[in-house]
Amino acid sequence: EYNAREVARIQRQVINQLEMKRREEISSGKAQARLYFNNDDYIRAYREINKVLSYDEEGNDAEFADARLLLDQINNAIKAQRDKELAAEVARSAEEARIKRNQQMVKEHYEKALAYFESEEYPDAISECNRALEIDPQSELVQDLKAKANEDLKQKLVDLVTKARGLEKSGRLMEAIPYYNQARRLARNNKEWETRIASWVSSIERKLSYDDLLRRAANHERSRDWSAAAD
Repeated sequence: EYNAREVARIQRQVINQLEMKRREEISSGKAQARLYFNNDDYIRAYREINKVLSYDEEGNDAEFADARLLLDQINNAIKAQRDKELAAEVARSAEEARIKRNQQMVKEHYEKALAYFESEEYPDAISECNRALEIDPQSELVQDLKAKANEDLKQKLVDLVTKARGLEKSGRLMEAIPYYNQARRLARNNKEWETRIASWVSSIERKLSYDDLLRRAANHERSRDWSAAAD
């Protein structure tokens, strides 16, 4: 009973610490993004607010409504800035304007990809690189970033899963789950990794359910409620 209470206390402590860290990062991230936005540094603002929104796994949490609104404002500001820059090129020929527009779009996708990459949001970084490569398939800069994002994504997934598996093997199941969840979020659209991670998480859930049933059976047995214990 003492060990069970200690495990429960440690689990609550870990969960509380993670929640405090989460709230602190969200609060400071919003403030930093707003500061960059107010100083017209839209790319850094974009990077910071996406760090915050990475915690909104479902994409519709009311807690992040103000962050999503700020992201819309940042995107509108980036678009307005782009339109203003393009307006200066009106005097050029249609072909020159098209080239300029494509270059600007590639630059934007690259900078967004770089922001995602620096935030370790590798799937989004790869997606932005793909959009840039649709416009300019020969861009070595974008190709290099995409290759690096794929490499780092694989390594990040391996690190997270290794950490989670280690915790799981040592019996620290509750501590392993956040690492699996983080890996699952990074592995979205990667069917192989999604399937493997889902299998590991299901295994933990079964173990937790099994341990809970054993504890309940033991409680019934101590109360001499034999039928409930047998069930």
